[in-house]
Amino acid sequence: MQETRLEGVWLDRAYLSAANLRAANLRGASLVDANLAQAKLIGTDLSTAHGCTAEQIQAAAVLDESTKLPAIE
Repeated sequence: MQETRLEGVWLDRAYLSAANLRAANLRGASLVDANLAQAKLIGTDLSTAHGCTAEQIQAAAVLDESTKLPAIE
């Protein structure tokens, strides 16, 4: 799912464990209870994603300074 445009997509409860979401656009996506364990979030834009928690972000395998994080709910 690298460099995928997923703006506004409903991903509630999606199993994205170990997914390669590098440089994916998830602005406005809903991530309530989504499993991001070991996901690769390098350069991923989560800036306006909904339902994203600190636990989900901490469970991700890789992120860096280019990852755009949302305000944590």
